[in-house]
Order: sequence, then structure tokens, then C-alpha cells
Amino acid sequence: MYPNPLALTIKGLKQWSTHDGGGFQCSLYQGKVHVATITDFGWGGALQIYAAKPTFLTNVKAIVDTLPPIDCTTFGGEGTMPVSVDVYLEDLLSQHQFAKKLARASKTKVCFTLPGDDEYTYRTLNTADVARAVVFLCKKYPGGYTILEAA
Repeated sequence: MYPNPLALTIKGLKQWSTHDGGGFQCSLYQGKVHVATITDFGWGGALQIYAAKPTFLTNVKAIVDTLPPIDCTTFGGEGTMPVSVDVYLEDLLSQHQFAKKLARASKTKVCFTLPGDDEYTYRTLNTADVARAVVFLCKKYPGGYTILEAA
């Protein structure tokens, strides 16, 4: 999960299925100002970034340049790879989707993670009673857990 110092928010997310997975289009806002539209047609290749503000890509590139490289050994590769603007913006989309799903699930369930769970994943208990869930989790997972709260 990468930092979001520009406080970018995603609005108007549209997704569709394609032969190679899925595509999407969304608008990026900084505060109330539309700064870009991002499209992934879902057929391979880079994101299509249509900047509404000329300084948008410059600002994002400055942030991306400060991020540590990606460890490719995590995915079975070798060495490291620098973070690209595409990877950064797709991670913002993943954060947005995760927050929406977590907020929806948290209305009726207790959401939690265990040590070693993947990023952007969570588990649920079919109760909204957090105190009851904590008792259960302490017995079932004495090695630790983290209860997730919707933002």
C-alpha cells in the first residue's frame, strides 16, 4: 500500500470484462478538482492517463521517484524493479476498492486479518458484536489478529 500525499480520490469507477481479464475507467480528484481520467482497456499495455491539470503527472512522478523499488523475489523473479506511475495509480485503485468492500462488509460483520494474510484481503465473522468476536478470535487465533475498521 503506497502513500497518497496528494490526497487523490477516485470517483465514477466503471469496470468491464475483457478477453484478458478486465478493464476500468475512473476519474481522479484532488480535493474537489478533477485532475485526471484513467483508463485501462483490459487488453494489455499501459494505463491511459488523461491529465486535466498539466502538473498532475509531474507531481505523481515526483512521489513515485521517492518510493522504494519492488522486490521481485516476492513474485518468483530476481532483483528489484522501480515503481512506475501505472503501478502507483493501480495501487490507489486497489486501495479504493478495498475500502469500499470493507465498508460494506463491516456493516454486518467483524472484519479481521491474520499475520501473513495478503494485502487487500480480510476475513469476516458473521456477527456485528465486536466484543463477542474478540473472545472468539483470542481462542481461535492466539498468535494474533487485527480487527479492521471501515474508514
